Amino acid sequence: MLLVTGTGSMEQDIESQKEEIEVLRSIFLDESLEVQEGSENRPIIGRIAVKVQKPGDTFEFYFERDQDWNKQLASVNHLPPINLHFVLPYDYPSVHAPRFVLSCSWLGRKELSRLCYHLDRLWNENQGFQILFVWANFLSEDTFSVLNLQSPCDLTWIANKQWSRSRRKRSIQAKKSMDGYSLDVALTYMHNSQIEATDSSSLRTLDRRAVNTLCLSDNILVVLTDYDSVEKIRIFNTKYHTCKVCFSDKPGRLCFQFPNCLHVYCNSCIKSYFEVKIQDGEVRSLKCPEEKCESQPTAAQVRGVLDREMFTKYDTLLLSSTLATPNTIYCPRESCQYPISLEEDSDLASCPSCQFNSCVHCQMTFHGVEPCKYKNVGERDMFKLYRDACGDEKLDLEKRYGKKQLQNLVERVLSEDWIEEFSKACPHCKAKIEKSDGCNKMICWKCSSSFCWICSGLLDPKNPYLHFNSVNSKCFNRLFQGVEIEAEFGPNNNFVPVVINDDVEDI
Repeated sequence: MLLVTGTGSMEQDIESQKEEIEVLRSIFLDESLEVQEGSENRPIIGRIAVKVQKPGDTFEFYFERDQDWNKQLASVNHLPPINLHFVLPYDYPSVHAPRFVLSCSWLGRKELSRLCYHLDRLWNENQGFQILFVWANFLSEDTFSVLNLQSPCDLTWIANKQWSRSRRKRSIQAKKSMDGYSLDVALTYMHNSQIEATDSSSLRTLDRRAVNTLCLSDNILVVLTDYDSVEKIRIFNTKYHTCKVCFSDKPGRLCFQFPNCLHVYCNSCIKSYFEVKIQDGEVRSLKCPEEKCESQPTAAQVRGVLDREMFTKYDTLLLSSTLATPNTIYCPRESCQYPISLEEDSDLASCPSCQFNSCVHCQMTFHGVEPCKYKNVGERDMFKLYRDACGDEKLDLEKRYGKKQLQNLVERVLSEDWIEEFSKACPHCKAKIEKSDGCNKMICWKCSSSFCWICSGLLDPKNPYLHFNSVNSKCFNRLFQGVEIEAEFGPNNNFVPVVINDDVEDI
């Protein structure tokens, strides 16, 4: 550590600053340290994204808005960083400390103010020395102990504050100013606040340098789990993994990991596995290939390994199965889309994968006891209203109900109409089945029951073709009725569409 005396020249201070920045660059990753070089007219400014060390591998957070709400819980392995924004005065480190701002999404201004107090104290103890690494190291190693954070950590105060300030724009402006690397705006916070206190526990004034960056529209648990997911993927991609099918070692970017069981396969093997399942119509059976493992991939993961044509087929089959299962919807977040089982008479859909809570009617963030604008209007009525609207009327509907939600409604209604017209219900489980080609002996993709496409009667599982062979059956000799023989078997064939025994395979 370099000591510069109070009588040191400005040149020594500038040289010390450059040396300190080079040391920081050798310690922190590129994404953790951002610096804008100084000049005669502009000091060095920058940001260190400090990753906080927590006790144990996982840490839990929760919040509950009122007694009628169930407690919402999230468990994470990686926490969003505390951002240390700094400006180095020309006479640092010989005379003045760096001006700084602490910003974070999951710590409140009260907690950040206590950390600001400790950074000031560290400078008073080390005045004349380079201090940035000392500050960053303190934030990384001592945040949990100084703030006495314990798992599970209650974040209800954040939810309550967002709720009470829902019509105010201050937090949104702070979010915009602190997001990314807009340090020119952050400089307005960097005037050293003089807080008269003998220790951090007696602080009664919020430090102007303490900024919470959570936006009003953000769900704090979603912010935490999203960051945790991104960080897990980043770490996963930096390592090599052994595929459980072909046993080859491949880098993480070429591998696929199931979200719950964490079993790993290479993209090539899992792609082939998914394609076979989809070709057989078993979109509900896209589970981990490991024996007795029930872990399912997210729709985003499936999209990532399949080509466009195969994913479109998967999406179509999945939509059909969803419509046939009215108590199941999919997470509205595009990065998740995990299946959600709905509770009877509940307006809340809670995603088990990303913990996002949405309204089952409007597919937007759950709004509690506030009436849903979408629920009070029938889907069909809304579809017709939006379809027939034009110009300003359509724009008004989009502003009122959300353009994306209305577009999803149109797609859903059109899909339901198409399925109603071109599909039939399985006589056993009522799942919708489409017949694209082949004979009239159908197998349900959902329950695997065999039934007749013509009369919708269930077939004998041991001898399904008896229905078409028996002279007493109204479907006698009608196995291939409606099939274009030339298209199916070629123009030069002597095929006779009559089934005589059980050895004939299904077409």
